[in-house]
Amino acid sequence: MKSKLFTGALLAACFFTLAWCGVLPAYEKTLTLTKADLESSGASSLVLLFNIDAAKVTMLPSADTEVIVKAVVEYSDPRLEPTLEQGSLGGVYTANFESGSIEWPPYPKPPLLVHTWTITLGSYDTDTNLAIGLDAAFSNIDLGSLPLTGLSLNVDATSASIDFSTPTTREASAVSVACDASYLSMTNIGNTDFSLFHLETDASITVLDFQGAYSAGEHKITATADAAALYAFLPMEDGEHVRVLSDLAVVMITGEGWEKVVRTPHYKEYITEDYESQAVQLNLEIEADVSAVSLNRD
Repeated sequence: MKSKLFTGALLAACFFTLAWCGVLPAYEKTLTLTKADLESSGASSLVLLFNIDAAKVTMLPSADTEVIVKAVVEYSDPRLEPTLEQGSLGGVYTANFESGSIEWPPYPKPPLLVHTWTITLGSYDTDTNLAIGLDAAFSNIDLGSLPLTGLSLNVDATSASIDFSTPTTREASAVSVACDASYLSMTNIGNTDFSLFHLETDASITVLDFQGAYSAGEHKITATADAAALYAFLPMEDGEHVRVLSDLAVVMITGEGWEKVVRTPHYKEYITEDYESQAVQLNLEIEADVSAVSLNRD
């Protein structure tokens, strides 16, 4: 874990130094996935994969109806040249966007790099399963309005801000998040209308805002936290049922409307007074080991 934190801190220093010393990218490459690519394949669903290392990443929605993904990549070392592999099999179209990478020895420190991904996601209407992997990255991502049927997010030694600024046009039945030695903030998660949200966080700070436009029914949230800090904000207008199994963990449950069911040193269970009467019910199950967990209903 220490090596991951060291790598992340070192890359952070490199990126911030760039802003001051004026290093310019030597290369630029644009990768695109178009609506025509998808239609000509006859595929009925889409799998989008992004695997990006040691980069500054911006991913935002676009009103473009012809281009599904446009990624403009600037980089200062040819080993960082990005690739796009795409094709159709069994009615599923897969597009894999991947950065080049450089293996660093622990010492000496890496040279200054420019490595930025500016990604726009167009307006389209095809069931999409999205997977994003970020390693030693700084990212600002908005996945609002996408036709997501599933989402997988994996961040390692990364600082990431993920927003769902507007509701997705499909129910993202499963949202899976893995966070290792990172800072992760996710807002308006309810706009995915998930059936299951699962988090694994290790040696990280994770801030989750579950506000959003849910359909009626139960939505399940499961989480495991190991040597981590987990902060979750729950909507006041919905019902919540919380179960926390903890070992050497600090657990705080705040806000209005909670009723205590069970509270022991290792197990806590709370339910809101209006849980049964609410159309939307959030059911949380959390396991925390040597961690701090804060759940706030507001």
